[in-house]
Amino acid sequence: MTTSRKARVPPATDLTTDFHSLIAQRRQEYPPSSSSVQGSCSLKRKDPPEDVVRAHKQWLAQAYIIRKHIISLLGFLYSIRRKYLALGNKSRTHHLRQGLDGTDTPEDPEDGAGDAFAKWKASTGSLSDTQRDEIDFQVRVVIKRCLESIKELERVEEARKKNAPTTPTALSPLN
Repeated sequence: MTTSRKARVPPATDLTTDFHSLIAQRRQEYPPSSSSVQGSCSLKRKDPPEDVVRAHKQWLAQAYIIRKHIISLLGFLYSIRRKYLALGNKSRTHHLRQGLDGTDTPEDPEDGAGDAFAKWKASTGSLSDTQRDEIDFQVRVVIKRCLESIKELERVEEARKKNAPTTPTALSPLN
């Protein structure tokens, strides 16, 4: 069963000029109301000030840094899980190298959380209780720093909402 479709053929005469003249005639007969003229002007887009855009970009950058720390922490916890939970022979555990200054946590909050945990990935066998305690401490430090950063972002967002101009919109009741 074959169906044939006719190709659309343009009209023999061009009625575009007639159409435009009818539109112009109707506009003269029915001028737009004052409310529709004012409404169309208020719908024009206004770009936010440059400092607002810069603050928004900084906020997003900080949020992505926090996200990166959380993802690296999650990856570390998945990679160390078996060693952490294994309760094997204590004599087989390998001792870890300490840093030159004796600390194992990153001092700069901008450093990746993975740097603090890099030495644990190289460890083989089960972990000793002191190693588990050190991992617990490092994880706690990273989580604490992430929470502090998130709280700071929340404070910045609340301040932005307080200082933002409030213009009523159709969605205002939802705020």
